Amino acid sequence: MKTSKSATFLASCMLMTLFFCYSIKNFDLSLIIFPALLVAAVLVVRRIEWDWRYLVPIGSTIAVFLFSISSGNGGTARSYFPYFVLFSALSIVLLSVNHDLDRLATYTSGLLFACLPTAIVFFVTTSDVGTLLGATYAALPPYLLTMTVALKRGAWTVGRAAALVNCLVYGFFFITKGNRGALVAVCCYLLIRTIGAGKNGWSKFMRAGVLIGGIVVVLNHVIPILEALNRALASFGIQADGINKTLDIWSAGQDIDNGRDYLWTRSLDALPCPETCVTGGGIGFAESTLGTYAHNLIIQHMMEGGILYALVPSVSVILAVWLLFRGKNWFLVASIAVTGVFIPLMLSNVYWVQPTYWLATYFLWSSPARSRSLGVASDSDEAAPSLKSPFGLKSGAQLRPYVAQ
Repeated sequence: MKTSKSATFLASCMLMTLFFCYSIKNFDLSLIIFPALLVAAVLVVRRIEWDWRYLVPIGSTIAVFLFSISSGNGGTARSYFPYFVLFSALSIVLLSVNHDLDRLATYTSGLLFACLPTAIVFFVTTSDVGTLLGATYAALPPYLLTMTVALKRGAWTVGRAAALVNCLVYGFFFITKGNRGALVAVCCYLLIRTIGAGKNGWSKFMRAGVLIGGIVVVLNHVIPILEALNRALASFGIQADGINKTLDIWSAGQDIDNGRDYLWTRSLDALPCPETCVTGGGIGFAESTLGTYAHNLIIQHMMEGGILYALVPSVSVILAVWLLFRGKNWFLVASIAVTGVFIPLMLSNVYWVQPTYWLATYFLWSSPARSRSLGVASDSDEAAPSLKSPFGLKSGAQLRPYVAQ
């Protein structure tokens, strides 16, 4: 099966659509763009490959939807369910062909660069915290892909220069306008890439030990470090909203998790009886009980569909972490899934309307079948270019679908 450049471009568009709609302050436009991408993907891919493992997330989600309708939460269920159908169909179609990771990163970086004018206007003129949170999380996966292009070794090209501009400009807005969760995700991505650099062996374990030890030291002195960093930025006239918010919360005597621990405790307390723990309360149960969503991917699943439904994201996270140790060809995919998709959803956001969540879920659930096919292109495939980062990682891999024999 050959690599499809057109399908890879459509995959980049899928990753960028949500942020683009945020940047032009027209979220409803995504309801036009995503169906158009689905139609284009079907025309480009033509032959859709099915993996039986897709039945687990699809079947469990449909079961929770039907239970929600029967239990009186039909309004919220009907508003979320079309997103699930649309993003599931688009993800499965795009995963039916090979994708060159280098090309995917380059296309995504180019689209992110094209969004710079609207993004700058958006970040400068927007002050609503919720909107900024959604926008920075939507920009996170494309931003991480852009970093792989900007930091790769080799001669400088126009595409690499554009990626560097992306990293600097969007990084500035992440610091000054973004939320703390996005900054944590970027730091975790760099940490994972650094630990995973080079060959397996004692050097990797030593590097991991030093970095983890450094993290412990930083966490024990996080407030003085943030105060010093805030003063340094202020000397250049830069106000970092995320840092200021953390310091304000700390000075007020509150936990820096901003009440998430309390919210998660309330969420679990809302599932007291065995029946509710097994079946959940249906889609919308978290919102009706807490007044907001659970701010945690797994707890949100548990409240909606019980323990069994919570196994879907739990297994996805476990598979993503497992793939970090499967070799260099898996590393880029797994590291972005962990830091660009799951960390934000563990801290905030509603997974139903996140296309990257559904794309990552279907890829990860079918990853055991892909274990023999993610690697160097065969003679019948287009050669996959090498993408090396300063961390010593190489990602010329291709995402290949599983073809049943």
